[in-house]
Amino acid sequence: MSSTTAVPYDVPSIPSLLILSSFLYLINVADHVAAHILHAGLLGPLVVGIIYGPSAANLLIPSLQSILIALGYIGLLLIVLEAGLTTSPDTLAPHLPMALAVACTGVALPIGLSLALLHGAYAYSLLTAFAAGAALCSTSLGTTLSLLAPPLRKTQVGSVLLGAALIDDVAGLVIAGIIAPLAADANAGVKWQSVVRPIGVSAAFAVGVPLLAWAARWALGGFQKLRGAYVQLLIVVAVGCAAVAGAQYAGTSALFGAYLAGVALSHAFPPLDSSASTVSPSILSDPEKEGQAQEHEAHILFTPSLAFSLHITPLLNHLFAPIFFASIGTALPMRQLFVSGIVVGRGVGYAALMVVAKFAVGGWIFLARRTPRPSLPPAGSSSIPGAPRALELAPPILSRPRAALLLGTAMVARGEIALIVAQIARPLLTLGGEEAYAVVIWAVLVTTVVGAVGVGWVVRGMKA
Repeated sequence: MSSTTAVPYDVPSIPSLLILSSFLYLINVADHVAAHILHAGLLGPLVVGIIYGPSAANLLIPSLQSILIALGYIGLLLIVLEAGLTTSPDTLAPHLPMALAVACTGVALPIGLSLALLHGAYAYSLLTAFAAGAALCSTSLGTTLSLLAPPLRKTQVGSVLLGAALIDDVAGLVIAGIIAPLAADANAGVKWQSVVRPIGVSAAFAVGVPLLAWAARWALGGFQKLRGAYVQLLIVVAVGCAAVAGAQYAGTSALFGAYLAGVALSHAFPPLDSSASTVSPSILSDPEKEGQAQEHEAHILFTPSLAFSLHITPLLNHLFAPIFFASIGTALPMRQLFVSGIVVGRGVGYAALMVVAKFAVGGWIFLARRTPRPSLPPAGSSSIPGAPRALELAPPILSRPRAALLLGTAMVARGEIALIVAQIARPLLTLGGEEAYAVVIWAVLVTTVVGAVGVGWVVRGMKA
């Protein structure tokens, strides 16, 4: 029988405390500064992660970096879960065909253009060019969702964007299943299970979860005893964890499971008409008004999205989300990007092509049918007026050119999924040396920055 030894409780060293505390503080400061200057707050933590990571100051020990990556991925799952909670199935379903077309185009163009440039112009092998295209055909769901407010997610372009990004995520799993055996042995074949399983499981989840949500709404949706703040919070956490674990172990994307869990919960527990006393969220979250908040909270009929906004969103905004983007920065091998002028030139050129490859999918908006603007909820349907993050605001009306611009720029960012696929495909990307891998990382970095800044400026233009 193996014995486990408890880790002794030693006082952490002062340098360790200073490094970690400054890291947690600076990612929030950098988020605020980047949001004010670039209208893309996520770039601040990304830069802090690069500075603290092994490619620059190397202040984070490997074990701490692994913990930050795990915490950051929790942040990503929470971002996706929140998106599901603020998405209505009624607005998502009609746009799935368009989302599928956008996703397929967003996968085919990067792979095709990668083969043309990397194999045709840069003289890399076909396998290397395919591996690069496979990494760059993904879309950073975390980057996209962090920049889109809930009202924008309810628009036609928001629904198409979310659907396309999720389909890209599943496609990334399929491509990773193709890349993995090739990376281990270039002459190895690809097992059909690696391709069929993610697609089949994703389809089963896409059909089964809505059916379960409909059954839950019929059986439980009207029970007011389930509408307490902490009961709803428990339901969100339990269902979210179950969906993420089930999706991952079944063979599809954990992010797909998190999003479906959010959509299912928003459908299963809709807002209820009630004449009960209401209270502003500012009262609920104000420590100085704790007694008043407790007095009113028992009479509030919470929804999953409202419970999430009041109890999880503050942690997500100030801890988990900044750590997620900072963890991406720590994983970028920045030193390899500047080993030679050839690497820089080819990396920037390939990055520009990959920006165009994803931006082009915005053209699908011009082929879409216009949909009527969703109406506001009934006057008594919300549990709390002025819910956080504009949960109850009507979706804005976007012109076709502006919607196409938003869709194209939002699809550009590659982020975390591209890094995962690039790491899996690294043996193929280094067949002729490290140059091709560095070129791919250049493209991941540039597209993530361009996509984030682009979406920030487009959204700012809508508010002007």
